[in-house]
Amino acid sequence: MAKNSGFQPEPDVLEGSQDNAIPLSSLKITLVPLDQLGTVLPIGVFLEGEQLNSFKLKPYKTKHDRVLGEILSRPKVNLADALQDFLPQVLDEIGGIPIADLASKLSLSVSRLCSGLYLGDVLTILLAIRQAAQGNKIKMSANCPACGTFNEDKGTISSPFHDIAGLEIKVVEGLGQKPVFEVLLQDGLQVGSETIRSIHMEPLRLHQFQSLVKPGASEAYDIAMLYAMVTAIPESELYRNARGKIFSDELYDELTMKDLEILRDAVDKLQLTPDLQAEMTCRDCRNAWDAALPWGQLRQFLFVAPKPA
Repeated sequence: MAKNSGFQPEPDVLEGSQDNAIPLSSLKITLVPLDQLGTVLPIGVFLEGEQLNSFKLKPYKTKHDRVLGEILSRPKVNLADALQDFLPQVLDEIGGIPIADLASKLSLSVSRLCSGLYLGDVLTILLAIRQAAQGNKIKMSANCPACGTFNEDKGTISSPFHDIAGLEIKVVEGLGQKPVFEVLLQDGLQVGSETIRSIHMEPLRLHQFQSLVKPGASEAYDIAMLYAMVTAIPESELYRNARGKIFSDELYDELTMKDLEILRDAVDKLQLTPDLQAEMTCRDCRNAWDAALPWGQLRQFLFVAPKPA
């Protein structure tokens, strides 16, 4: 198998046939609390048609914290690049296969294998790393969106730390092949003499995440996400064998409102990532809201344990 020299659509990372897309209507997701998930990946890696969706971490060592600090101290490092270099330090196996051996079977470097993992799998692995390093308790802090008061967990009886054990992980049921889903348009796209009614899409991968959130992105976030998730347009001679960013402004501009709603719904359904939020209640006005877990502050999130005030 030849090495893949580009990121899109990463056929060498997770194998599967673009011609055998799964109807989006067949997608079934189970919400599993983190403390009941064990070592299961929501999607996993596909090797020669076999789904590998278990993982094993290396035993936690303080070295992991130090190495992550070194990676994050590199000039102009971004979160996705940091993760693709850090995950090989802590990830031991996927599907019972040592991570280096799995990368070799796929003719990839270990870091390239990690960058091609689905984002939902990466976030699930990060939660497991955090549990191994410092347990389920997490210190949350945020300004109340209603009154602006700064709220912070103190680790006391009246202001306990939050607990991530109940976070719900989206696990895809009965996935027997690479998660490429067919989305059917109602009105269709007219491209020359062709009418396109079938679009193939898949969940986001780690390497796509950073391009969506980087400053100065050329597209709105929701549009960039749609472009990233489209993997094939099989009915079109023009786009069938296209590589790189397949869905373009030219196609987007021809969508009817109904078909745009269908694609936006598909984007929502295929965001198979954990809901990394915790409910907070303002100590002043008692307003309740969901605040995002600070997982982007990677070293603090994974390795700096909260202490009671």
